[in-house]
Amino acid sequence: MLKIAITHVPRLKETIGQSLRSIKDAFTGELTIAPDGDHDVEWITKQMGIRSVSRSNRVGCFKHYARTLKRLVDNSKDGDIVAVLPDDLVYVPFEKAITQALKSPTVGYCAIYTPREMGRRNNWKFGGWQVVTGGYGESYGGGYFFKREVAKQVIQHDFFINHLNNYEKNQQIDHAVPECIHQMGLKQLWHTPSLSKHIGLTSTIGHTHTEAEEPWGWRIRP
Repeated sequence: MLKIAITHVPRLKETIGQSLRSIKDAFTGELTIAPDGDHDVEWITKQMGIRSVSRSNRVGCFKHYARTLKRLVDNSKDGDIVAVLPDDLVYVPFEKAITQALKSPTVGYCAIYTPREMGRRNNWKFGGWQVVTGGYGESYGGGYFFKREVAKQVIQHDFFINHLNNYEKNQQIDHAVPECIHQMGLKQLWHTPSLSKHIGLTSTIGHTHTEAEEPWGWRIRP
């Protein structure tokens, strides 16, 4: 079973409604909203017919990612596929591609969002999963799907814990997770074309998306 948590913090221009409508058409698993903070999300859950996890204090991007991933791990069983995704993505159907790719025990994660710069850097052609080797700084983008047992190893990994406790400036999920998977000796898979697209022009930690963050081959549907 696929279990996905969508993180949420309030934005000046909300993207979560469009994102949730898109993801509900893209897979058939369990979906929850995980707010970072104690703000009200009932306006979302009632409209979309989904549930939210317990609200709690706001801790910031990476720390919230970590605690949300831990909630998914704690409430799943081995063999389940889990992912923590932001609230500013729209999707093409991805369930079949993700499920098939994660059948291999040598795969650490499948990334659902492939930025244009990664496609150019690696000269990737369109047509399926690509493999990235190397750790911190070798890949970025994100939307990581893991088998539950792999996600559990990630959140218990020394690098992940050190990053969680000591790295504060940007709290980079999209570099810390690949480093853990690299150190674990597992494959990192990226789909070409990208299976999702950012619709938020500015991230919740202040990054402005550039041409390099556009999805690689978005118009070419899988």
